[in-house]
Amino acid sequence: MITISDFDIKALLEVLRKIRGIDFSGYRQEVIKQRISARMTVLRMKDPRAYLPFIKDNRHECDALISAITINASWFFRDPLVFEIIEQTLLPGIIIRKQRRNSREIRIWSVGCAAGEEAFSTAILVHRVMERWPATIDWKPYIFATDIDTDALEKAKAGVYPRESFESTKLGILDRYFIARENVPGYEARSFIKDMVSFSIDDCTSSKHIAPANSVFGTFDMVLCRNVLVYFSPELQKIVLNKINKTITPGGYLIIGDSEYLAEEIEGEFLTLDSRNKIFQKTF
Repeated sequence: MITISDFDIKALLEVLRKIRGIDFSGYRQEVIKQRISARMTVLRMKDPRAYLPFIKDNRHECDALISAITINASWFFRDPLVFEIIEQTLLPGIIIRKQRRNSREIRIWSVGCAAGEEAFSTAILVHRVMERWPATIDWKPYIFATDIDTDALEKAKAGVYPRESFESTKLGILDRYFIARENVPGYEARSFIKDMVSFSIDDCTSSKHIAPANSVFGTFDMVLCRNVLVYFSPELQKIVLNKINKTITPGGYLIIGDSEYLAEEIEGEFLTLDSRNKIFQKTF
C-alpha cells in the first residue's frame, strides 16, 4: 500500500470538503488511507502530493475518490434473517400501532443506501405485508433512501441490477418484483416498487439537518443504518446515532450492522429486540 501521511490525508479531505461539501474528517483514518491508496494505484501514481493537485483539477476523480471511500458492497436481502424479522415482526408491529393512532402512513429511512438494494428489499417486504393486510389498501408507504455517492444514487434510481445481486432472494420475488432486461443484462425493479422509494443525496454526518430534506416531517417508523457506522470514528458514530435517534417515533425500530453498537448516550432509549441481528425498538 502507498504510504500516505496524516498531513496528506488532511489536505486531500479538505479538497473534497471544498469541492463537494462532504466532510470525511470523522471517518476512520485507516479506511481513508486504504481507499486513497487504491485510487492512486489505479491511476499509477505513487506520490500523494502529486495526487492532490490532480484531484483539484479533476472533478471526475473527486467523485471517484468519494465513491471509493464510501463503497459498501451490497445485494438484495443481505443478511436474510434480518429481513425475515422485518417482514414477520417489525412491519406488522408498525401497522398495528398505526391502526391504533388512526394513521395511514408507513415511513422508513434507509441510511447509506448505496445502489438501492436495501431500500428496494425493504419496499418489497412492505408491499408483501400490506397485501396480506386488507385494511392497508389505501395506505401510503414512504421509503426514503439516502447516500452521499451521486453515482450510486443514479444507479439506484435506474433500479437495474445484475443476477448476482439476487443470491439471497427468495424464489418468486425476482419474477414478481423485477423485469428481465433484454437490451441490458440484468433485472429492473418494476415501476410500482420504484415509486415506493425516494432516493436523494444526504450526508448523515452533517449537522445542518437531522433527516433527509425530502422527508418533510423527518420522523420514521423504522430506520436502517446497517454497515454505515463502521466507517466512522467512535465520536462521529455517537453524533450520527444521536441524530438518527431524534427521527424515530416512539415504538419505532432501529437496525444497525452486526458489527456495530449503540452509543451509550442513547442505549437507555431503546429496547434490544434482537442482540445478534442488532434490532432495537425506541421506548414509548
